[in-house]
Amino acid sequence: NQRFDYVKEKQGYRRVVPSPFPKEILEVDSIKKELASGKIVIAAGGGGIPVIRKDKAYFGIDAVIDKDLASMVLANAIGAKKLVILTNADFVYRDYKKKRGAIRSIAVKEIKKMLKYLEEGTIKPKVEACVGFVEKGKGRVAYIGNLSMLDKVLRGKAGTKIY
Repeated sequence: NQRFDYVKEKQGYRRVVPSPFPKEILEVDSIKKELASGKIVIAAGGGGIPVIRKDKAYFGIDAVIDKDLASMVLANAIGAKKLVILTNADFVYRDYKKKRGAIRSIAVKEIKKMLKYLEEGTIKPKVEACVGFVEKGKGRVAYIGNLSMLDKVLRGKAGTKIY
């Protein structure tokens, strides 16, 4: 007998489930193998399917895995040097709601101070993912920028660089 929680929204009610921090990507060895063979791999889409391990078996659970945090876990697991998170926002903003104070480049130490002010469920998990990635290895860099500007984001002409 499972109890579900709901929140009231404009259109009605929406069921809510936990969003646990992703611990690992189960298919990481297959992903590494495909990358090593020169293939482009699309993985961790939508955050993945949340499972728990009991004994030696996996079972699906009612939860949602954040796609940005799953991307960070995957990037760390494969030893990536860059993490790029694309969204509809052009930058991380100091005032995200009013789109003021675009941040073009910022150190992890500085952006961590801003985390408590960032909006849950939108930009905050993206910044948390970038922070978690950059902190895991020397020389790593992460970017957050607009999907339509990927080339400019990678050249430092658009988006936010976190180092």
